[in-house]
Amino acid sequence: MDRSIKQQVRDLLQERDERSLFELCEKDSRFWKELRFLLYTLDERLRWSAIEAIARYMKHLWQKGKTEKVREYIRSLFWSITDESGGIGWSAPQTIAEIIVNIPE
Repeated sequence: MDRSIKQQVRDLLQERDERSLFELCEKDSRFWKELRFLLYTLDERLRWSAIEAIARYMKHLWQKGKTEKVREYIRSLFWSITDESGGIGWSAPQTIAEIIVNIPE
């Protein structure tokens, strides 16, 4: 029996199996959506695992030549922290910072 997507993402983060997580995110956008959703969890350890994994996933995409996808995601993070967006922007500054650490260029 398959585990739920939510549980699979959490398990992979806990196991630090980012390779498998990245493969799932590329194959099925629901995994990427769940990973992004964890930026809003109240479990600080899980949230930081998600922040770090997202940053490394962006590095993975960058190295594969999908630079525009990375730029679009960073723009969406910046947008989420502006007053105009009406969004919350939780964890956006931390995620942007981790992406910059992983992709300094």
